[in-house]
Amino acid sequence: MGAQLGSNVGTWMQTVGAQWTLVTEPNAATLVSLVQVATTLPVMLLSLPSGVLADLLDRRHLLISVQTAMALTAGLLAVLTWAGVTTLR
Repeated sequence: MGAQLGSNVGTWMQTVGAQWTLVTEPNAATLVSLVQVATTLPVMLLSLPSGVLADLLDRRHLLISVQTAMALTAGLLAVLTWAGVTTLR
């Protein structure tokens, strides 16, 4: 339960950070909404295939590998943002 809480807090922080970055841009309402769509759409599209994989593979290894990939991706995004490499366009 603690790992799930930590994962969710990290995801929420990333979403809020992305939305916060866009608040000063023109059409901010649309851009902030698109961040939420980008966060939700993969869950909606990949939930059924993920359920099939969870039934076929060892759930523990699948969860560890997916969470590791997500953490590495979030870390890379944080480093690139800190370095000023990421832009809005």
